[in-house]
Amino acid sequence: MTTKLKLCFTALILGLGIHSVHAQTAPALEQLFRLEGKWQGPAILNLEGNIFNFTYYADFKKNEEGTGMTLDETFSHPELGSLIGYNLIGYNARDEKIHWFSVDNFGTCHDHLGYWKSADHFYMEATEKHGGKKFEEFIDIFFQSETQIQLKLVAKLGGQ
Repeated sequence: MTTKLKLCFTALILGLGIHSVHAQTAPALEQLFRLEGKWQGPAILNLEGNIFNFTYYADFKKNEEGTGMTLDETFSHPELGSLIGYNLIGYNARDEKIHWFSVDNFGTCHDHLGYWKSADHFYMEATEKHGGKKFEEFIDIFFQSETQIQLKLVAKLGGQ
């Protein structure tokens, strides 16, 4: 019984390995590798009419195999507290979308589905329920140059 389980598990790994080769060469993912490295910049948060300014830090790392990347993100603000976020980013050949899974110390955990609107505009969104209300998050990343991006995030809870 143990031998059969090992053989099935090995076959599953080989099958996943074949899909990884496709993900490795997916143009949608290759374009996101432009984010690799450490980024920081001024951020403005408009939260129900209250404006908060802080510096946002992002550290993108491509994995060795070229099949995905991670993002560690942080910011700190005296009134908002400190965000520590972890993200796993990859391409799913079955739905042909980028999956960007986020989890942070504020209790946020969700999968964004993304795609390229143009060569320099990546878009993703997440939808879920928060306290019985629909939560939506829309993120646009605009590549302005090799050293500058603009990130726009809009989140709505119950349509607000």
